[in-house]
Amino acid sequence: SLPLSPESIKFSDGALPLVIEWLQRSGDFRTLQVDFVQERQLRTFRRPLSREGKLWVTQAGQIRWQIDDPASLLLVSAGKNAPLLWLDLKKRTWREIDPENDRTQGNAQALQFLLQTQSPGIDAFEQAFTLRGARSIDDRPGHWRIELDIKDRRAALAVKDVFFEIDPASGALFLMEFQLRDGSVMRTRMTRVTKNRAIDPALFKPDLSGLTRE
Repeated sequence: SLPLSPESIKFSDGALPLVIEWLQRSGDFRTLQVDFVQERQLRTFRRPLSREGKLWVTQAGQIRWQIDDPASLLLVSAGKNAPLLWLDLKKRTWREIDPENDRTQGNAQALQFLLQTQSPGIDAFEQAFTLRGARSIDDRPGHWRIELDIKDRRAALAVKDVFFEIDPASGALFLMEFQLRDGSVMRTRMTRVTKNRAIDPALFKPDLSGLTRE
């Protein structure tokens, strides 16, 4: 992906109101269900490695992120004060996520960034990112590509550039792209988003029987 052009960067002063409007609308939900495609573009492969996934979030802080259906990988939390668990259902293992040692191939970090876009205020967003600029996307009216820097120093050691594709008017997030310093790229494309539909509470309480704690 190309960085923002100089013509776009000069409009960066106008990017903050776009982001504020987007966050105000994106955080307006009781429950959120997202279908997504996760892509990893490695320098050694022409085509990206692609997997489908789903995300469920509630305003009570319940989270379930999964890859494949039935799930092969899970990140799940029963609420705001509950631990975030990582389950590898192929290996039949689970563990609590340690923020100091994220051994989930960046998935926990990407999930955290996604959740910081679902708060109606700018504060959580600005704790995670520095806004560098924005440009409109010519062939998708109303869509904007925003360029960000990550403030977390550990994450910034691996991540060079961050881009989101957003629609401020609807609060939609279409794409998160992380360009890594090793030359690879990780993208999450949102393919369907459903708000305020009832979610089975059991989704946030995985069965750990038969799994080995790491």
